[in-house]
Amino acid sequence: MRTKRYSAISILFFAAAFIAAAQEPLSHEEFIYTVEAFNGTKFSATFIREESDTMYLLSDIDNFVWPRKSMLYFWPLSNQWLVDSDLLFETLKGFLEVSGPGIQTKKLGFQDFTYYNQAGEYEVNWKVLTDDAAAAEVENFNRKYTELQNAMEDYNMQYQFYRKLKDARLINIKKEREAGHDIQKLLAEVEAMKPPVKPEPLEYFVYPLRKAFVLNLKEGEYLIRFVNADGNVMENSEKKVVVFNKRRSEGIGYEIFPEDKWTIPDKSQTPSSVLYVNGTTNLYIKPFFQDEFNDLYYNRLVINDSKGNANIYRWEEIQQVPNAEFDVKSGDGSTEKIPEKEYVVEQIKTRGFGYKIVPYDPEKHLDRNPDLKAFLVPIDRNSKSIGFMLRDEKGDEYPFSEREIRVVRKSPLNLIIFIYALLPLLAMVIIIAMRLQFYRKHDKGDH
Repeated sequence: MRTKRYSAISILFFAAAFIAAAQEPLSHEEFIYTVEAFNGTKFSATFIREESDTMYLLSDIDNFVWPRKSMLYFWPLSNQWLVDSDLLFETLKGFLEVSGPGIQTKKLGFQDFTYYNQAGEYEVNWKVLTDDAAAAEVENFNRKYTELQNAMEDYNMQYQFYRKLKDARLINIKKEREAGHDIQKLLAEVEAMKPPVKPEPLEYFVYPLRKAFVLNLKEGEYLIRFVNADGNVMENSEKKVVVFNKRRSEGIGYEIFPEDKWTIPDKSQTPSSVLYVNGTTNLYIKPFFQDEFNDLYYNRLVINDSKGNANIYRWEEIQQVPNAEFDVKSGDGSTEKIPEKEYVVEQIKTRGFGYKIVPYDPEKHLDRNPDLKAFLVPIDRNSKSIGFMLRDEKGDEYPFSEREIRVVRKSPLNLIIFIYALLPLLAMVIIIAMRLQFYRKHDKGDH
Protein backbone atom coordinates (compact mmCIF):
# COMPACT_ATOMS: atom_id res chain seq x y z
CA MET A 1 0.00 0.00 0.00
CA ARG A 2 2.84 2.31 0.89
CA THR A 3 4.54 1.56 -2.42
CA LYS A 4 1.42 2.52 -4.37
CA ARG A 5 1.12 5.76 -2.40
CA TYR A 6 4.77 6.68 -3.12
CA SER A 7 4.25 5.88 -6.81
CA ALA A 8 1.24 8.18 -6.95
CA ILE A 9 3.19 10.96 -5.23
CA SER A 10 6.07 10.52 -7.72
CA ILE A 11 3.68 10.72 -10.67
CA LEU A 12 2.08 13.88 -9.29
CA PHE A 13 5.50 15.42 -8.66
CA PHE A 14 6.75 14.77 -12.20
CA ALA A 15 3.45 15.94 -13.68
CA ALA A 16 3.70 19.20 -11.73
CA ALA A 17 7.31 19.65 -12.85
CA PHE A 18 6.30 19.03 -16.47
CA ILE A 19 3.46 21.56 -16.27
CA ALA A 20 5.75 24.13 -14.66
CA ALA A 21 8.37 23.62 -17.38
CA ALA A 22 5.74 23.96 -20.08
CA GLN A 23 4.50 27.30 -18.75
CA GLU A 24 5.71 30.35 -20.63
CA PRO A 25 8.37 32.15 -18.55
CA LEU A 26 7.39 35.47 -17.03
CA SER A 27 9.01 38.58 -18.50
CA HIS A 28 9.71 41.92 -16.87
CA GLU A 29 10.80 45.36 -18.07
CA GLU A 30 14.43 46.47 -17.75
CA PHE A 31 16.79 49.13 -19.03
CA ILE A 32 19.48 47.40 -21.10
CA TYR A 33 22.35 48.22 -23.40
CA THR A 34 22.34 46.18 -26.58
CA VAL A 35 25.77 45.83 -28.16
CA GLU A 36 27.19 44.73 -31.49
CA ALA A 37 30.85 44.14 -30.67
CA PHE A 38 33.66 42.93 -32.89
CA ASN A 39 35.00 39.59 -31.56
CA GLY A 40 38.05 39.21 -33.80
CA THR A 41 36.26 37.54 -36.70
CA LYS A 42 32.84 39.20 -36.93
CA PHE A 43 30.33 41.42 -35.13
CA SER A 44 28.24 39.58 -32.55
CA ALA A 45 25.24 40.86 -30.56
CA THR A 46 24.69 40.73 -26.82
CA PHE A 47 22.99 42.86 -24.16
CA ILE A 48 23.85 44.13 -20.68
CA ARG A 49 21.19 43.75 -18.00
CA GLU A 50 20.60 46.04 -15.05
CA GLU A 51 22.19 43.47 -12.70
CA SER A 52 25.37 43.34 -14.81
CA ASP A 53 27.78 46.11 -13.91
CA THR A 54 30.33 45.68 -16.73
CA MET A 55 30.45 45.82 -20.53
CA TYR A 56 33.36 44.14 -22.37
CA LEU A 57 34.77 45.42 -25.70
CA LEU A 58 37.83 44.90 -27.86
CA SER A 59 40.11 47.92 -28.16
CA ASP A 60 40.81 50.10 -31.20
CA ILE A 61 37.75 48.98 -33.17
CA ASP A 62 34.29 50.49 -33.67
CA ASN A 63 31.64 48.86 -31.48
CA PHE A 64 27.95 49.82 -31.50
CA VAL A 65 25.75 50.45 -28.46
CA TRP A 66 22.03 51.22 -28.01
CA PRO A 67 20.21 52.21 -24.76
CA ARG A 68 16.85 50.46 -24.70
CA LYS A 69 13.82 49.57 -22.65
CA SER A 70 12.94 45.94 -23.17
CA MET A 71 11.13 42.94 -21.74
CA LEU A 72 13.44 40.18 -20.50
CA TYR A 73 12.75 36.60 -19.44
CA PHE A 74 14.86 33.74 -18.16
CA TRP A 75 14.94 30.58 -20.29
CA PRO A 76 15.97 27.62 -18.08
CA LEU A 77 16.67 25.24 -20.96
CA SER A 78 19.63 27.36 -22.09
CA ASN A 79 20.19 28.95 -18.65
CA GLN A 80 20.14 32.41 -20.24
CA TRP A 81 18.30 35.69 -20.06
CA LEU A 82 16.64 36.56 -23.37
CA VAL A 83 15.01 39.65 -24.89
CA ASP A 84 11.31 39.41 -25.69
CA SER A 85 11.43 41.92 -28.55
CA ASP A 86 7.83 41.17 -29.56
CA LEU A 87 6.58 43.00 -26.46
CA LEU A 88 8.97 45.94 -26.04
CA PHE A 89 12.23 46.92 -27.70
CA GLU A 90 12.37 50.70 -27.58
CA THR A 91 15.55 52.66 -28.35
CA LEU A 92 15.79 55.66 -26.04
CA LYS A 93 16.81 59.14 -27.17
CA GLY A 94 19.65 61.02 -25.52
CA PHE A 95 23.45 60.98 -25.12
CA LEU A 96 26.07 58.57 -23.86
CA GLU A 97 28.60 59.99 -21.40
CA VAL A 98 32.03 58.33 -21.49
CA SER A 99 34.90 58.94 -19.05
CA GLY A 100 38.13 57.13 -18.42
CA PRO A 101 41.93 57.11 -18.78
CA GLY A 102 43.29 59.59 -21.27
CA ILE A 103 39.94 61.22 -22.12
CA GLN A 104 37.83 63.91 -20.57
CA THR A 105 34.17 63.16 -20.00
CA LYS A 106 32.47 63.50 -23.36
CA LYS A 107 28.98 63.07 -24.72
CA LEU A 108 28.38 60.82 -27.71
CA GLY A 109 25.37 61.24 -29.97
CA PHE A 110 23.88 58.71 -32.34
CA GLN A 111 25.77 58.17 -35.60
CA ASP A 112 24.76 56.55 -38.87
CA PHE A 113 26.84 53.45 -39.52
CA THR A 114 27.18 50.31 -41.61
CA TYR A 115 29.73 47.52 -41.98
CA TYR A 116 30.56 44.79 -44.45
CA ASN A 117 33.11 42.04 -44.99
CA GLN A 118 34.76 42.27 -48.38
CA ALA A 119 36.43 38.88 -48.05
CA GLY A 120 38.97 37.56 -50.50
CA GLU A 121 40.07 33.97 -50.85
CA TYR A 122 40.54 33.54 -47.09
CA GLU A 123 40.86 36.80 -45.22
CA VAL A 124 38.51 38.49 -42.80
CA ASN A 125 38.38 42.05 -44.04
CA TRP A 126 35.68 44.00 -42.20
CA LYS A 127 35.05 47.61 -43.15
CA VAL A 128 33.17 49.98 -40.84
CA LEU A 129 31.79 53.26 -42.17
CA THR A 130 29.99 56.06 -40.34
CA ASP A 131 28.01 59.21 -41.18
CA ASP A 132 28.17 60.36 -44.84
CA ALA A 133 30.56 57.58 -45.91
CA ALA A 134 28.14 54.98 -44.53
CA ALA A 135 25.14 56.50 -46.31
CA ALA A 136 27.06 56.65 -49.61
CA GLU A 137 28.20 53.00 -49.36
CA VAL A 138 24.68 51.75 -48.56
CA GLU A 139 23.29 53.70 -51.51
CA ASN A 140 26.02 52.32 -53.79
CA PHE A 141 25.35 48.74 -52.66
CA ASN A 142 21.59 49.09 -53.09
CA ARG A 143 22.15 50.33 -56.65
CA LYS A 144 24.42 47.35 -57.44
CA TYR A 145 21.92 44.96 -55.87
CA THR A 146 19.07 46.38 -57.97
CA GLU A 147 21.20 46.07 -61.11
CA LEU A 148 21.98 42.45 -60.21
CA GLN A 149 18.28 41.65 -59.70
CA ASN A 150 17.44 43.15 -63.11
CA ALA A 151 20.29 41.23 -64.72
CA MET A 152 19.08 37.97 -63.11
CA GLU A 153 15.55 38.55 -64.46
CA ASP A 154 16.97 39.05 -67.96
CA TYR A 155 19.14 35.95 -67.56
CA ASN A 156 16.20 33.79 -66.44
CA MET A 157 14.12 34.92 -69.43
CA GLN A 158 16.99 34.28 -71.85
CA TYR A 159 17.70 30.87 -70.30
CA GLN A 160 14.05 29.80 -70.58
CA PHE A 161 14.07 30.85 -74.26
CA TYR A 162 17.33 28.96 -74.80
CA ARG A 163 15.93 25.77 -73.21
CA LYS A 164 12.70 25.94 -75.24
CA LEU A 165 14.59 26.50 -78.48
CA LYS A 166 17.03 23.66 -77.74
CA ASP A 167 14.23 21.26 -76.76
CA ALA A 168 12.33 22.10 -79.94
CA ARG A 169 15.39 21.42 -82.08
CA LEU A 170 16.05 18.12 -80.31
CA ILE A 171 12.45 17.03 -80.98
CA ASN A 172 12.91 18.00 -84.64
CA ILE A 173 16.16 15.99 -84.82
CA LYS A 174 14.35 12.96 -83.43
CA LYS A 175 11.64 13.27 -86.09
CA GLU A 176 14.18 13.73 -88.91
CA ARG A 177 16.15 10.69 -87.70
CA GLU A 178 13.00 8.55 -87.57
CA ALA A 179 12.20 9.71 -91.12
CA GLY A 180 15.63 8.51 -92.26
CA HIS A 181 17.02 11.98 -93.05
CA ASP A 182 20.57 13.20 -92.47
CA ILE A 183 20.74 14.97 -89.10
CA GLN A 184 24.46 15.86 -88.88
CA LYS A 185 23.89 19.52 -89.75
CA LEU A 186 21.05 19.78 -87.22
CA LEU A 187 23.20 18.17 -84.51
CA ALA A 188 26.03 20.63 -85.24
CA GLU A 189 23.60 23.54 -84.84
CA VAL A 190 22.45 22.24 -81.45
CA GLU A 191 26.01 21.67 -80.28
CA ALA A 192 26.91 25.23 -81.31
CA MET A 193 24.14 26.70 -79.16
CA LYS A 194 25.54 28.53 -76.13
CA PRO A 195 23.49 29.22 -72.98
CA PRO A 196 23.32 32.79 -71.70
CA VAL A 197 25.98 33.83 -69.19
CA LYS A 198 24.75 33.96 -65.61
CA PRO A 199 25.52 37.29 -63.86
CA GLU A 200 28.24 37.18 -61.21
CA PRO A 201 26.93 37.56 -57.64
CA LEU A 202 28.00 40.50 -55.52
CA GLU A 203 31.23 39.85 -53.63
CA TYR A 204 29.97 41.29 -50.36
CA PHE A 205 26.86 42.38 -48.48
CA VAL A 206 26.50 45.84 -46.95
CA TYR A 207 24.23 45.98 -43.91
CA PRO A 208 21.41 48.58 -43.93
CA LEU A 209 22.08 52.03 -42.49
CA ARG A 210 21.42 52.26 -38.72
CA LYS A 211 22.03 54.70 -35.87
CA ALA A 212 23.96 53.85 -32.69
CA PHE A 213 26.53 55.15 -30.22
CA VAL A 214 29.94 54.25 -31.66
CA LEU A 215 32.53 53.27 -29.05
CA ASN A 216 36.15 53.00 -30.17
CA LEU A 217 38.44 53.05 -27.11
CA LYS A 218 42.00 52.24 -26.14
CA GLU A 219 42.72 49.39 -23.72
CA GLY A 220 41.68 50.22 -20.16
CA GLU A 221 38.66 50.67 -17.90
CA TYR A 222 36.00 53.34 -18.55
CA LEU A 223 32.67 54.48 -17.16
CA ILE A 224 29.55 55.15 -19.22
CA ARG A 225 26.08 56.39 -18.39
CA PHE A 226 23.06 57.35 -20.45
CA VAL A 227 21.60 60.84 -20.28
CA ASN A 228 18.06 60.96 -21.67
CA ALA A 229 16.51 63.74 -23.78
CA ASP A 230 15.41 65.59 -20.60
CA GLY A 231 18.99 65.79 -19.35
CA ASN A 232 18.55 63.23 -16.58
CA VAL A 233 20.83 60.25 -16.01
CA MET A 234 18.87 57.07 -16.64
CA GLU A 235 18.62 54.83 -13.58
CA ASN A 236 20.77 51.65 -13.83
CA SER A 237 22.59 53.04 -16.89
CA GLU A 238 25.97 53.50 -15.19
CA LYS A 239 28.33 50.72 -16.24
CA LYS A 240 32.02 49.96 -16.19
CA VAL A 241 33.50 49.23 -19.63
CA VAL A 242 36.48 46.87 -19.74
CA VAL A 243 38.31 47.41 -23.02
CA PHE A 244 40.86 44.67 -23.67
CA ASN A 245 43.11 43.39 -26.42
CA LYS A 246 44.58 40.08 -27.48
CA ARG A 247 47.67 39.01 -25.51
CA ARG A 248 49.29 37.24 -28.48
CA SER A 249 48.37 37.11 -32.14
CA GLU A 250 48.94 35.04 -35.27
CA GLY A 251 49.48 31.77 -33.49
CA ILE A 252 49.01 28.73 -35.73
CA GLY A 253 46.20 26.25 -35.14
CA TYR A 254 44.77 23.45 -37.24
CA GLU A 255 41.32 22.11 -37.95
CA ILE A 256 41.48 18.39 -38.71
CA PHE A 257 38.76 16.69 -40.76
CA PRO A 258 38.97 12.86 -40.72
CA GLU A 259 37.80 11.47 -44.05
CA ASP A 260 35.30 9.16 -42.34
CA LYS A 261 34.03 11.78 -39.85
CA TRP A 262 33.63 14.91 -41.94
CA THR A 263 31.06 16.48 -39.63
CA ILE A 264 33.16 16.03 -36.46
CA PRO A 265 36.45 17.91 -36.98
CA ASP A 266 39.08 18.20 -34.26
CA LYS A 267 41.24 21.20 -33.43
CA SER A 268 44.91 21.43 -32.53
CA GLN A 269 45.82 24.80 -31.02
CA THR A 270 49.19 24.13 -29.39
CA PRO A 271 52.32 22.20 -30.50
CA SER A 272 51.91 19.89 -27.49
CA SER A 273 48.53 18.60 -28.71
CA VAL A 274 49.48 15.28 -30.32
CA LEU A 275 46.96 13.83 -32.79
CA TYR A 276 46.19 10.14 -32.28
CA VAL A 277 44.69 8.18 -35.19
CA ASN A 278 44.10 4.49 -35.89
CA GLY A 279 45.45 4.63 -39.42
CA THR A 280 42.17 3.72 -41.14
CA THR A 281 41.35 7.11 -42.65
CA ASN A 282 43.13 10.07 -44.26
CA LEU A 283 43.10 13.57 -42.78
CA TYR A 284 42.20 16.93 -44.34
CA ILE A 285 44.03 19.67 -42.43
CA LYS A 286 43.14 23.35 -42.54
CA PRO A 287 45.60 25.79 -40.88
CA PHE A 288 44.32 28.98 -39.29
CA PHE A 289 45.65 32.05 -37.51
CA GLN A 290 44.56 32.35 -33.89
CA ASP A 291 44.70 35.10 -31.28
CA GLU A 292 44.93 34.64 -27.52
CA PHE A 293 42.39 36.36 -25.24
CA ASN A 294 41.49 36.47 -21.57
CA ASP A 295 38.93 33.70 -21.08
CA LEU A 296 36.43 35.65 -18.94
CA TYR A 297 36.68 38.86 -20.96
CA TYR A 298 36.19 37.12 -24.28
CA ASN A 299 33.24 35.05 -23.07
CA ARG A 300 31.47 38.15 -21.80
CA LEU A 301 32.30 40.06 -24.96
CA VAL A 302 30.24 37.49 -26.88
CA ILE A 303 27.51 36.87 -24.25
CA ASN A 304 27.58 39.30 -21.34
CA ASP A 305 26.20 36.95 -18.68
CA SER A 306 28.65 34.12 -19.53
CA LYS A 307 31.02 32.55 -17.03
CA GLY A 308 34.78 32.32 -17.44
CA ASN A 309 38.15 32.40 -15.71
CA ALA A 310 39.91 35.77 -15.53
CA ASN A 311 43.22 34.05 -14.71
CA ILE A 312 43.60 32.00 -17.89
CA TYR A 313 43.95 32.79 -21.60
CA ARG A 314 42.68 30.86 -24.55
CA TRP A 315 43.16 30.79 -28.32
CA GLU A 316 40.40 31.83 -30.72
CA GLU A 317 40.38 30.99 -34.43
CA ILE A 318 40.53 34.12 -36.61
CA GLN A 319 41.01 33.14 -40.25
CA GLN A 320 42.56 30.53 -42.52
CA VAL A 321 46.26 30.98 -43.27
CA PRO A 322 46.61 32.23 -46.87
CA ASN A 323 49.07 30.88 -49.45
CA ALA A 324 50.76 28.49 -47.03
CA GLU A 325 53.19 25.67 -47.74
CA PHE A 326 52.69 22.38 -45.91
CA ASP A 327 55.58 20.02 -45.12
CA VAL A 328 54.93 16.43 -44.00
CA LYS A 329 57.75 14.44 -42.41
CA SER A 330 57.43 10.65 -42.46
CA GLY A 331 58.87 8.22 -39.94
CA ASP A 332 61.84 7.46 -42.20
CA GLY A 333 62.89 11.12 -42.09
CA SER A 334 61.80 12.05 -45.63
CA THR A 335 59.88 15.30 -46.18
CA GLU A 336 57.11 15.86 -48.72
CA LYS A 337 55.37 19.11 -49.69
CA ILE A 338 51.59 18.67 -49.82
CA PRO A 339 49.65 21.05 -52.12
CA GLU A 340 46.60 22.89 -50.85
CA LYS A 341 43.44 21.97 -52.81
CA GLU A 342 39.72 22.64 -52.82
CA TYR A 343 37.28 19.83 -52.02
CA VAL A 344 33.54 19.19 -52.01
CA VAL A 345 31.48 16.66 -50.08
CA GLU A 346 29.26 14.42 -52.22
CA GLN A 347 26.50 12.20 -50.90
CA ILE A 348 26.62 8.56 -51.90
CA LYS A 349 23.93 5.91 -51.64
CA THR A 350 24.86 2.99 -49.43
CA ARG A 351 22.69 1.06 -47.00
CA GLY A 352 22.31 4.39 -45.30
CA PHE A 353 23.22 7.75 -46.76
CA GLY A 354 26.95 8.41 -46.68
CA TYR A 355 29.37 10.80 -48.32
CA LYS A 356 32.77 11.04 -49.88
CA ILE A 357 35.21 13.94 -50.20
CA VAL A 358 36.35 14.63 -53.77
CA PRO A 359 38.46 17.35 -55.43
CA TYR A 360 36.44 20.40 -56.48
CA ASP A 361 35.79 20.65 -60.23
CA PRO A 362 34.17 23.97 -61.35
CA GLU A 363 32.78 22.35 -64.51
CA LYS A 364 31.34 19.34 -62.70
CA HIS A 365 30.17 21.11 -59.55
CA LEU A 366 28.11 23.85 -61.17
CA ASP A 367 26.55 26.45 -58.87
CA ARG A 368 28.53 25.06 -55.92
CA ASN A 369 31.34 26.50 -53.91
CA PRO A 370 34.09 24.33 -52.42
CA ASP A 371 33.23 22.95 -48.97
CA LEU A 372 36.85 22.93 -47.87
CA LYS A 373 40.26 24.21 -48.84
CA ALA A 374 42.85 22.09 -47.08
CA PHE A 375 45.89 19.83 -47.22
CA LEU A 376 45.25 16.11 -47.70
CA VAL A 377 47.55 14.01 -45.50
CA PRO A 378 47.45 10.28 -46.35
CA ILE A 379 47.81 8.08 -43.28
CA ASP A 380 49.85 4.88 -43.52
CA ARG A 381 48.95 2.20 -40.96
CA ASN A 382 52.56 1.06 -40.90
CA SER A 383 53.82 4.48 -39.81
CA LYS A 384 54.26 5.07 -36.10
CA SER A 385 54.56 8.83 -36.29
CA ILE A 386 54.00 11.58 -38.88
CA GLY A 387 55.07 15.19 -38.37
CA PHE A 388 53.99 18.31 -40.21
CA MET A 389 54.63 22.05 -40.14
CA LEU A 390 53.64 25.19 -42.00
CA ARG A 391 55.62 27.74 -44.02
CA ASP A 392 54.57 31.11 -45.42
CA GLU A 393 54.65 31.91 -49.14
CA LYS A 394 58.32 32.96 -48.84
CA GLY A 395 59.25 29.55 -47.42
CA ASP A 396 59.84 30.74 -43.85
CA GLU A 397 58.56 28.47 -41.08
CA TYR A 398 55.66 29.73 -38.97
CA PRO A 399 56.71 29.61 -35.29
CA PHE A 400 55.02 26.88 -33.21
CA SER A 401 53.35 25.34 -36.27
CA GLU A 402 54.83 21.87 -35.74
CA ARG A 403 52.47 19.01 -34.90
CA GLU A 404 52.76 15.25 -34.56
CA ILE A 405 50.36 12.51 -35.66
CA ARG A 406 50.77 9.15 -33.92
CA VAL A 407 49.27 6.05 -35.45
CA VAL A 408 47.90 3.73 -32.76
CA ARG A 409 47.59 0.19 -34.06
CA LYS A 410 45.66 -2.67 -32.53
CA SER A 411 47.91 -5.15 -30.78
CA PRO A 412 47.24 -8.80 -29.81
CA LEU A 413 48.77 -7.90 -26.45
CA ASN A 414 45.83 -5.63 -25.66
CA LEU A 415 43.65 -8.60 -24.61
CA ILE A 416 46.41 -10.00 -22.40
CA ILE A 417 46.93 -6.59 -20.77
CA PHE A 418 43.18 -6.32 -20.20
CA ILE A 419 43.09 -9.76 -18.53
CA TYR A 420 46.03 -8.83 -16.28
CA ALA A 421 44.23 -5.62 -15.33
CA LEU A 422 41.21 -7.69 -14.22
CA LEU A 423 43.24 -10.02 -11.98
CA PRO A 424 43.19 -7.74 -8.87
CA LEU A 425 39.43 -7.32 -9.26
CA LEU A 426 38.99 -11.10 -9.59
CA ALA A 427 41.13 -11.70 -6.49
CA MET A 428 39.02 -9.20 -4.52
CA VAL A 429 35.79 -10.98 -5.57
CA ILE A 430 37.21 -14.34 -4.45
CA ILE A 431 38.28 -12.93 -1.07
CA ILE A 432 34.88 -11.34 -0.47
CA ALA A 433 33.11 -14.59 -1.40
CA MET A 434 35.34 -16.60 1.00
CA ARG A 435 34.67 -14.14 3.83
CA LEU A 436 30.93 -14.31 3.27
CA GLN A 437 31.06 -18.08 3.37
CA PHE A 438 33.10 -17.96 6.59
CA TYR A 439 30.63 -15.56 8.31
CA ARG A 440 27.65 -17.73 7.32
CA LYS A 441 29.26 -20.85 8.86
CA HIS A 442 30.14 -18.84 11.97
CA ASP A 443 26.53 -17.62 12.36
CA LYS A 444 25.23 -21.21 12.03
CA GLY A 445 27.68 -22.36 14.66
CA ASP A 446 26.37 -19.72 17.12
CA HIS A 447 22.84 -20.96 16.68
